[in-house]
Amino acid sequence: MRYVLIAVAAALAGAPALAADIYRDIDPSGVVIYTDTPTSPDAKPLDIRSNPTDPERVAMEASALAAAEQARREQSDAQPGAAGEEQPDPAEQCRKARERAETYAAAPRLYEPLPDGGRRYLTDEELARQRDAAEQAVVRYCDSR
Repeated sequence: MRYVLIAVAAALAGAPALAADIYRDIDPSGVVIYTDTPTSPDAKPLDIRSNPTDPERVAMEASALAAAEQARREQSDAQPGAAGEEQPDPAEQCRKARERAETYAAAPRLYEPLPDGGRRYLTDEELARQRDAAEQAVVRYCDSR
């Protein structure tokens, strides 16, 4: 999750640079050059438009994505392992359960990925159930020692 936030912050920091004019030119050897300053009188400005990024929306989507990933992990952790697999470390299960509960508590919205790549956002009731399940996992894995 930290890397997602760092990437979002880097993208937002670079956004003002994208507002500059972009020129296309061809050098004498035929190589196309794209630059923010004209390199010759023949350089042509490109008509490139961009929309500003909504940092709140990006942060919410990053949070929802992290929460969905935690939900997938929780679901795979809850499934019994196949014969011959190592049993998970109880300390690791506790750590994962705590991370999941913290993520769920901080996430304003959670979603389930759809088969077509879309998202279905959870209702308030579903979100409350997911948060309760995450808290119960913390009790089960961390408080049972």
